[in-house]
Amino acid sequence: VTRTRKVEVEEGAALRIAEAVPVHLTETEAELYSAIYQWQLDRAEARNMPVGFIGQMPLRLAGSCLPAARDSVLGQYRSPSGEFLDPHEHDIELDNDSVPPIEVVEAARALGEVDTKFEQFVERLQSSVDQGHKVLIFSFFLPTIDYLEGRLTSEFRITSITGKVDTEERRDLMRRFRGGEFDVLLASRVASEGLDSEFCSAVVNYDLPWNPMELEQRIGRIDRFGQTAEAIHIVNFHTPGTIETDIIERVH
Repeated sequence: VTRTRKVEVEEGAALRIAEAVPVHLTETEAELYSAIYQWQLDRAEARNMPVGFIGQMPLRLAGSCLPAARDSVLGQYRSPSGEFLDPHEHDIELDNDSVPPIEVVEAARALGEVDTKFEQFVERLQSSVDQGHKVLIFSFFLPTIDYLEGRLTSEFRITSITGKVDTEERRDLMRRFRGGEFDVLLASRVASEGLDSEFCSAVVNYDLPWNPMELEQRIGRIDRFGQTAEAIHIVNFHTPGTIETDIIERVH
């Protein structure tokens, strides 16, 4: 067996143009993240565990998409009909540390529809699509993907592939994406391996994984044999002052 490395045979490889985009939160957004962080810190101290162990997922979701984190918090305070329940008037277990405390709920309600990250993201996405790029967007979190799909559907030809989509449907969506039916594909980690997207020329990481190899696998969906673009664009969003600061430093 002779093993030949890709770099030894690939001629005219596309140039990678990578950009890290910091998203600076507004005061209202920062207050929600801080409230979630304090909640997770209190939970960790009560259980004598590191906050990074017990609270990593809530903090990563908040760093990824504050509106998704807001909905997760408020979801535990809603009735089946969707009405907000005042915890002081209803039987909500406030002594259960898995239930967001009232300070977190108030910060979540104060957020409203503010989303600085989405505003910066959609501006860049529109520019990429206008230039004729097909764009692959990754997020670790299903709530983030659902949120983005809900907001983008009216403006872009978009679809998504997550663990909720079975194998045959994934293949069909990729065929339609390749055929030009969509300009944008939202994807979770299930699309970071095994799905070839060399017809795309841009990857957006709405949030970043801890493992740099997972990031490389995402980029590898488009930086592969068959890529005809002279340059591929990689945009990495991150939110300074959140857990994403630690993640992007680890990835680098």
